[in-house]
Amino acid sequence: MAEIITAEEAKEHLRLDDDDTAWLTMALPPVRNAIVLWCGSESRLHDADGDLHECVRLAALVELSRQYIQREGPQQKNQVDWFMQGYSLGPGATALLQPLRKPTVA
Repeated sequence: MAEIITAEEAKEHLRLDDDDTAWLTMALPPVRNAIVLWCGSESRLHDADGDLHECVRLAALVELSRQYIQREGPQQKNQVDWFMQGYSLGPGATALLQPLRKPTVA
């Protein structure tokens, strides 16, 4: 599986210092896998030319940001913890990825 974003891109986006590099290294693969699973297949992440959709890159950065902010749990009492609700991605990432998803009704 190809990278959606590099560690350097994520580090710059999150404005991380070297103390958080271990967290980032641990977080990148699960975020990538969650995006692929949410979209249904890796092929949906790419356009007809085989290039990665920009919304996928942005969704990965948005999701990493959310997870970084909440790495110790919700910051406010009324803040929804999306993982406790059974969601694999937060609302920002899912909104960006929605056009790539092909939902079916059983």
